[in-house]
Amino acid sequence: MKYIIILLIIMAVVLSACQTGKVIDNNCELLEDSDEKYDCYVGLAASTLNKGYCLSIKDSMTRDYCYSEIASQSDDLKSCEDIESQFWLDVCHKNIAESTLTPNGCLTLTSKIDQDDCFNNVANGKDDYYLCTAIFDKVKADTCVKKIAYRINE
Repeated sequence: MKYIIILLIIMAVVLSACQTGKVIDNNCELLEDSDEKYDCYVGLAASTLNKGYCLSIKDSMTRDYCYSEIASQSDDLKSCEDIESQFWLDVCHKNIAESTLTPNGCLTLTSKIDQDDCFNNVANGKDDYYLCTAIFDKVKADTCVKKIAYRINE
C-alpha cells in the first residue's frame, strides 16, 4: 500500500509537469518538434522569469516573443530591451503600459492605432479622461471621454 501511494505521488508530479502533452521542465531540448521545443522554452521562461531559456530559441521572432512574455509576466519594462523586432517591442510596451496603467509606454508605439488603443485602455483603467486627449483619432477620443464620464457619474 505504501508503494502504491508513492507511485501515485510520482505519477501526479510527472503529470503536473505536462501541459497539453508537452513536458515543461529542463528537458525541452529532448522534444523533436521545434515548435513544441520553443513553446517549452517560452513556458519555462515565463514561469521562472529566466531570460536564459529564451536564448535556447534559435528563431529570432520566437525569441523576441519569449522576452515579451517574461516582460508581461513581470511587468518589467526593462525586459523589453532584449527584443530586436519592432513588432514584439511594441507588443511588449503596450502590454506593460496597459497592465500597469502607465501611459508612457503608449508613447513608444510605432502605430497610431496601437497608441490610440493603448491610451484608451490606460485611460479607462484609471478613469482618467485627461489621457483620452492623447488619442489621435478624435472619434475614439470622444468615445473614451464619454465612457469615463458615464462611469464616474453612475
